[in-house]
Amino acid sequence: MFWLLIVLIVVPPAILLSLRYLQLRRDFIPLTIYLQYIVYLQIAPYIYLKTYMAGEDDGNYYELMWASALFFELPFWIIYVFLFKIDLSFWIKTRRRYVTKKSEYWAFTYTLILAIAFIFVVFRRNLGFMWYGNEENTRIISSLPVLDWIVFRGYMQSALLIALSWFLFNKHKQISRFELIASAIAFLPWLIWSSINSRSNVVVAAVFVTAILVRKTISIKSLGRIALVAIGACYCMMVVLSARAEWSEQGDLSWSVLKPTAGNATSGPSSLTQRLNGIDAMALMKDGIDANGPAWGEAWIKPLWFAVSQPFRRLAGLDPKEFVGSTKVILLKEYASIDVPDYASCLLTDAYGNLGYLGFLMISILSAVACAIGTKGWTAEGTVPAAFGLFLFYNIFTFESDVISLAYGWLRTAIFIVPFWAILFKRRRVIRPLTPAIQCSHRFTHKLTTVEH
Repeated sequence: MFWLLIVLIVVPPAILLSLRYLQLRRDFIPLTIYLQYIVYLQIAPYIYLKTYMAGEDDGNYYELMWASALFFELPFWIIYVFLFKIDLSFWIKTRRRYVTKKSEYWAFTYTLILAIAFIFVVFRRNLGFMWYGNEENTRIISSLPVLDWIVFRGYMQSALLIALSWFLFNKHKQISRFELIASAIAFLPWLIWSSINSRSNVVVAAVFVTAILVRKTISIKSLGRIALVAIGACYCMMVVLSARAEWSEQGDLSWSVLKPTAGNATSGPSSLTQRLNGIDAMALMKDGIDANGPAWGEAWIKPLWFAVSQPFRRLAGLDPKEFVGSTKVILLKEYASIDVPDYASCLLTDAYGNLGYLGFLMISILSAVACAIGTKGWTAEGTVPAAFGLFLFYNIFTFESDVISLAYGWLRTAIFIVPFWAILFKRRRVIRPLTPAIQCSHRFTHKLTTVEH
C-alpha cells in the first residue's frame, strides 16, 4: 500500500517533466518544495511508523497519508501547471531596475551595519543558543526589547536573501571580489547562528544557493559546486543535532559538537525522523476531530492576535502579553489531551485541525498559486520580478511552519530586505525620442542659427 502511494505522488511530476510541462532549471524550487511534501507526509511518517510504532494501530496514519496525497499533493501540480500558463508579461516587462557602482557601495554599508547590529544583540542578550521550535526560547525572543527584537528577527529573516541578492543581481558573469565580501558579511553571522540552532535554515540556504547555480547554468563546474553545498549543509545539520543532544543531556556545549559523529543526535524518538514526521500530530488529533469536528478557525484566533498585537504593545511601552503558544499546541491540547510546549508538525497540521481535509485543499491552492507567481518572477530578466520571486519562494519554502507564521512572516522578512533592494536597485534614466513636431522645430532653429553665423 505504501509503495502504491509513492507511485501515485511521484509519477505525475515525472510525466509532466517528460512532456516538458515542467523543466528542471525553471521549476527547480517548486520541485524541491514538492520533495519536502513527500518527505514530511509519506517517507518520514512511514519510517517512524515501522520503527517506533510496530504493532500499534496505524489506521489513522495511512488514512492521513493518502488524504494528503489526494487533497494536497496531486492538486498542487494541477493548479500549478494551469496557473503557469497565465500571461504576466505586462507586469514583468514594466518593472526593471539596475545595479550601479554607487548603489553597490551604499548597499554594502547597509549590509555591514545590519550584521554588526545583529552580532551586538546576540551577545548582549545571550541569544547564541536559541534553537527554533522550543517554546521557552520563543517566549524569550518575544519578550526582547522592541529594537532588539526587530534587529534579531528582521536579520534572521532577511540575511540569506541579502546574501543571495549579491549573487543573483551582480552585473558580471562572474561575481566580483567586492560582491563576494559583501555576501560573506551578510551570510556568515546568519550561517554560524543557524548551524547551531536551526536545521531548516541550513537546508533552505543549501537549496537556494543551488537554485541560483542551476538558474544561471548547468555544467560540470556548477555540479561540483552543488555537491560542495550539499556536503556543507549535511555537516551543518549534524552539528545542529549534536549541539541539541549535548545541551539536552549536559546543559552545556563543547567543541566536540563540531565532530560529525559527536553526540547521540540521531538516537531515540527525538531523532530526525520524528522531526520530519508531518503526520504524527494529525494522527493524534484525528479521533477527536472525527468525533467533535474541526475548530473552524477558532484555534487561529489567539496566536494571530498575539502575533499582530505584540509589536504594537512594544511600541506603546506596554508589558508584553504572555506567550499563548502555537496553534498546533492549542489543537493537541483540545483534541488529543496532550499538553506539550512543542511537537513535530508541518504546514498541514493546523490547517487540518481548523478545517479538516478542506484545509489540505486550501493549502494546496495557496501553495500552487504562490509557486506559479514565484516561478514567473524568478525566471524573468527584470530585477524586480526576480527579487519578488525570490522573496515569495523564501517565505513559503519551510514546510515545518504553520499557517499563522506563513500569514504574517513575510512582514518580518520585509523589514530589512525591502530597504536593501531599494538601495541596491536604481531606475535607469531613459532619454525619450523627440516627437516629429519637436524634431521639425529643432531642425528649423538649428538652420536659422547657422545662417546668422
